[in-house]
Amino acid sequence: MSEAAARQDVVGGLVSTVIPVFNRPARLREAVDSVLGQTYPAIEVIVIDDGSDDATPEVARALAEAHPERVRLLIQPNAGPGAARGRGVQAARGEFVQFLDSDDVYLPGKTARLVEALRADPGAQVAYCRSVRRRVDGSLEPDREHRSHECHRQLFPALLGGRLWDTNSVLYRREVLAAAGPWPALRQCEDWLFDAQVAATGAPLVQVDEVLVELRTHDGGHLGHAWRVDARRHRERCEALLGVLTLAQRAGVANGTPELERFGRTLFFEARMAAAAGLEAEARRLLDAARRVVSQRRWQLDGFAGLAAVVGWQRAAAWLNSIR
Repeated sequence: MSEAAARQDVVGGLVSTVIPVFNRPARLREAVDSVLGQTYPAIEVIVIDDGSDDATPEVARALAEAHPERVRLLIQPNAGPGAARGRGVQAARGEFVQFLDSDDVYLPGKTARLVEALRADPGAQVAYCRSVRRRVDGSLEPDREHRSHECHRQLFPALLGGRLWDTNSVLYRREVLAAAGPWPALRQCEDWLFDAQVAATGAPLVQVDEVLVELRTHDGGHLGHAWRVDARRHRERCEALLGVLTLAQRAGVANGTPELERFGRTLFFEARMAAAAGLEAEARRLLDAARRVVSQRRWQLDGFAGLAAVVGWQRAAAWLNSIR
């Protein structure tokens, strides 16, 4: 569908909910049910099956057949969650767009509260709420991976200190997604890089200081941790972090700010991790980027570079990591 055609199809007040899924038939039902159970009535659900090879496509088809006016199914070869979300955005008809991972759920008032927040603040283009994590044993704990309890009007420079929100916790006006550009096709840190794309648009934010999303912890490896055992995914992680820096600098985040200084330290840490994994080219790029933005204790970065030149990147990283 062309951009012009997509604009003609936009339905005012409609919220498009994009759910990428890969091999999660039972959890997909729960996720879709949590969207259909929202107190906000004008919702469409777009499920993108990302090349599942189990019962997931059958479950997704059954959901679409049971709710033909509200649930649509798209099927594609496996390309990762970022590409699947991008496919869903292309098909979305809503004035607003939100994302839901197939193993998580919305609490009933999530969509209504975020739509209300955007309508009450016409200048805002992105609304976000807090999330909570449900453990395998059923107990709840705070979401410590994100900082959605913090109230910010802009994503940069706060985003350089780590992700502000979980992807499930956001509602976008359609136009900000168009300005941000397509979801990264990476499979590691693609959500942080997409947040940076949104941040670079300068889109104003509005916070809803309520827990409205439940993140589910479950047995099995997390896709976002694949970089720890897969060199290709580790390279993608490095690429994403360097992309975040590039977008921040384009957006005018200046050297010397505490947030950029901290992010430079993050890049230094990631350079050592990449070097320890034998990814010398990525380690060099990360360290070079860190040296461009870090001003405090520069001797540590310079010392690592010098040691790597003498003993090799992998041995230098192993030695440095062993004394920390």
